[in-house]
Amino acid sequence: MFSISDFISRYEKYSDDELHDIYLNIDGYSEEAKKALNDVLEKRGGIGSFLKKMEEKKILESEIDRIKNETNVLGHRGVDSSFIKTTMASDILSKEEIENIIDAKYGEVQENLNDQRITDKTIVGVVVGSVIATIVGGGLWGASIIFSGRVFFIFIAGLFFLCYGIIKLITRRSYNNRAVLISSVISTALAFLLGFLLLEVFGPIR
Repeated sequence: MFSISDFISRYEKYSDDELHDIYLNIDGYSEEAKKALNDVLEKRGGIGSFLKKMEEKKILESEIDRIKNETNVLGHRGVDSSFIKTTMASDILSKEEIENIIDAKYGEVQENLNDQRITDKTIVGVVVGSVIATIVGGGLWGASIIFSGRVFFIFIAGLFFLCYGIIKLITRRSYNNRAVLISSVISTALAFLLGFLLLEVFGPIR
C-alpha cells in the first residue's frame, strides 16, 4: 500500500490538468491519496488558487475555441482573413493573440479547401495514379492468390489503402477530395479483377 509520501512524490510530477482530474474524482481515492493531493496543491498556491487557475484556463480555452470555430465557418464561406480579424473581439485575449489564432486556423481552412479542390492537375494525377495503383495493386493481389492458392478477402481493405496511398502520393490530395476517393475505390475494384485475371492466365503455383 502506498504511503502519503509515495503519493506526494508521484503527484509532484503531475501536470495541473492531471491533478485537476484527480481532484474531480477524489472520492474514489484512499485517504493517503487525498492527503497527498491536498499537500501538493498547497505547495502550488492552495486549493482555492489552484481551482481558480483551472477555471480561468477553461474559460481561456473556450474563448480560443470560439474564435477558431468562427474562423472556420467564415473561412469556408470564402471570407478573407483580414475581414475576419475586424469582426473578432475578446475580453480575455489581446488583439495580437486573436490575430495569431485566426491566422493559424485560417491557414488550416485554406489547406483543407485546397485539398478538396479538383483542378486539371488533380485530374491528371488521379488518372496516372489510378493506372499505377491498378497495376501495382492488381499485381500484388494476383501474386498472393497465385502463390498461396487461396483468396484472402480480408486483404481487400489493404488493397484499397494501397491504391489510395499511391493516388494520394501522386496527386498530393487526401480522401477529402472526391476525385481521389472515387478513383481509389475504382482502382481497388479494377486491381481486384486484375488479380483474378492473372490467376486465370498463370494458374495457382504450389
